[in-house]
Amino acid sequence: MKNFEYVKVKTLEEAIRLLAENGEKAHILAGGTDVLVKLKQKQIAPDILIDIKGVSGLDGIELSPGGGMRIGPLTTIREIEISSVVREHLPVLANAAHWLGSVQVRHRATIGGNLCNALPSADMGPYLIGMGAWVVVVGPEGQRRLLVEELFADSGRNSLRIGEVVTAIEIPPWTRYTGGAYIKHAIKNAVDVAIVSVAVVVVTDTGKRVLEDGKVVLGAVGPRPIRALRAEEYLRGKVIEEGVIVKAGELASKDARPRTTAEYKTEMVGVLTRRAMREALQRIFEG
Repeated sequence: MKNFEYVKVKTLEEAIRLLAENGEKAHILAGGTDVLVKLKQKQIAPDILIDIKGVSGLDGIELSPGGGMRIGPLTTIREIEISSVVREHLPVLANAAHWLGSVQVRHRATIGGNLCNALPSADMGPYLIGMGAWVVVVGPEGQRRLLVEELFADSGRNSLRIGEVVTAIEIPPWTRYTGGAYIKHAIKNAVDVAIVSVAVVVVTDTGKRVLEDGKVVLGAVGPRPIRALRAEEYLRGKVIEEGVIVKAGELASKDARPRTTAEYKTEMVGVLTRRAMREALQRIFEG
């Protein structure tokens, strides 16, 4: 392992300054579950490691005044999993957190780190993309917002600019006619990394008969989470029935771009999309 300087910062301004000064030679340390592994495997070799865990105001979960939810990037996956606020209002997010690694990993891993690591198999990405969530970032040029979908640039590469730090994840308001689901297919006892995952978010009319909107997001079947746009376009305005669910699964499969075991993963996309659609709708029907 290459020698590097370790700095634990206390303010966001200090973190931004060090990141800007050191550019690609700097790396942020949050939960450390991904960074420390990469260091040991020599996948990264920074000159400086900037620990931001001591920066106040970057954790916590709260409902937004105008609706929706705001989550700090240093909030651990375990905190999201067991949060009464998340479990009551966005139980699918708590479920997605539950499927991330072991309990020990979830106690350390952060939602900001999981998203910024930008792996196509990231458990927190697909559902947040389906919900139309944003990340708030602050850097040398000030603050900006970008969709979680836009944060994933390529496999293992995010779209943050040099010096930028994620300061919040914002989930927009939803209605009682919004339902979601996240289903992950993984080999147990094999680090629990997704082989295929699917998130579905649907919105129905007040009579719960017609789909007004639908998002289908595929994980681990491309270089980044993939919106199944053909399935989404098909779903809008459709009367809810089993044939529509089956067709959506077929269309979602066509948007998968797996690099390995393509036939198997493509088939699994269809299976998981149908399951997720039924589960998402069931949440609305029971609400």
